Amino acid sequence: MSLSVVTRRQFISGLLISGAAGAGGSLLSGCGRTANTPLLSVARNRKGDYSIRIFSGEVFQQFTLPIPARAHGISLHPLGQTAVCHDRRPGRRMYVVDLETRSLIHTLSAEDNRHFFGHGVFSPDGDWLYTTENNYESGHGVIGVYNTVTWKREAELSSHGVGCHQLCLHPDGKTLVVANGGILTHPETPRKKLNLDTMFPSLSYVDRQTGELLEEQRFGHHQLSIRHLDVSPDGTVVFGAQYQGEKTDIHPLVGMHRRGESVQAMNGSDEHWLSLGQYVASVACFPDNQTAVITSPRGNIVQFWDLASRSLLRRFPVRDVAGIAVTGVNSAIVSNGLGELISYQRVGDDVSETSRIHYPDTSWDNHMISA
Repeated sequence: MSLSVVTRRQFISGLLISGAAGAGGSLLSGCGRTANTPLLSVARNRKGDYSIRIFSGEVFQQFTLPIPARAHGISLHPLGQTAVCHDRRPGRRMYVVDLETRSLIHTLSAEDNRHFFGHGVFSPDGDWLYTTENNYESGHGVIGVYNTVTWKREAELSSHGVGCHQLCLHPDGKTLVVANGGILTHPETPRKKLNLDTMFPSLSYVDRQTGELLEEQRFGHHQLSIRHLDVSPDGTVVFGAQYQGEKTDIHPLVGMHRRGESVQAMNGSDEHWLSLGQYVASVACFPDNQTAVITSPRGNIVQFWDLASRSLLRRFPVRDVAGIAVTGVNSAIVSNGLGELISYQRVGDDVSETSRIHYPDTSWDNHMISA
C-alpha cells in the first residue's frame, strides 16, 4: 500500500484528536486518548511484504513504511515524534522512525554476539532507550542502553535472567520491569528452545541507572515462561505467560504483582486457562488502575480482567488476535491477523465491543501501541 498524502499532523487533526501535548511531553496523555488516537503496528500484506504502519482504528487512514523482514514490538518516544521498531528474535535490527516526516532515519544493528528479543522502552526524558537482548555466548539476558541523540549503544545491564522478552518502565521512572522468559535460544537454531526441562523464568525489577536487581519474583511452574507485561499507573504489574509443557496441563497464564508483595495469579477457572491454548501474546493495563486486557491468537480470544478482584470481566472470541492498544481511561483496540481492529470499552463491571474496522490486504502483527 502506498504512503498516504497527509502529513502526520494532518492525520492527527483529521482524526479529531483534541489537545496539545501534556506536561509530560507525550503527544496524547492518558485520559486524552480516544478511539481516534493514531496507532502503530507492524503488518504484512498478501505478498509477504512487511511494513511499519501508522493508522486509525476508526476510519480507514494510514501510511506505511516498508521494512525488510518481520518485526515485533514498537517503542514510542515520550515526545511522540519518534518511534523505534524492534526485530523479532533472533533479529539484529532496530528501525528508528520520524513520525512527523514519515521516514526511516536510522537502522541500528545489534552488537557482536547479541541479538534483539523484540521489545524496548524509553527513559522518562527520552534520552535513553532500553532494549531486551540475548548474549548468546553466555546465554544470559541483557538490556542494551542506547543514547537517543547519537543512537549509539553506550552500556549494557543484566536482565538478571535468561530469555528476557518484554520490559516496561515502572511509574517511579527509575525501575525497569523485565519479563525473563527463562528460555535459552541461539541464532544458529533461531526458533528452537534449548532448555525446556531446566528453564527458569522470572520477573525482575532492575535499576535502570545502576543495573542493580531490586526485586525478583517467580510464578508457579518452571515452564511458565513470563513473556509479556504492562504496568498500570499505580505500579501494578500484569503479565502473561506461555506454558511450555503439555497442552492439556492446566496452569494460570495471567498474574499480577505489586512491589513488596507476592505474585498473585488471576482467579480464572480451568476452562479459562485452557481456552488460551497455553499462550498469551499481549498484555495491556488501562489507566484506570482497574482493568487489564490480554490476547491469545492460539486461543482466538480476548480476556478482560478486573485488578481489584483478579476476576474475569468478559471474554470475546476474535480469530488470530494479538495486538492491544489502550485508547482511553477505560477503552482499548485489539488487532488480528485478518486485518481487523476492534474497539472495546469498560463501563462499570461490563465490557462491550463498540466498533470494528477492517483493513484489506493486511495482517497485523503481535503488538500495537497508541501514539
